[in-house]
Amino acid sequence: MEFIDKRRFYDKHDIMKLDIHTTNHGNLKHHNYGKHGEHAHDYVFDNKGNFILIKNF
Repeated sequence: MEFIDKRRFYDKHDIMKLDIHTTNHGNLKHHNYGKHGEHAHDYVFDNKGNFILIKNF
């Protein structure tokens, strides 16, 4: 059986937008969400495609 620990979503320009993780990556201090550390990263880019920040939730 294969285990999926991340799903990545892209916008209409094929720029990554969102990662959803099913674990805390062994880093409970920074990802203490959900029953198993489930959390998401929202990637933000400017209109030129330059990376600005990652929002964790």
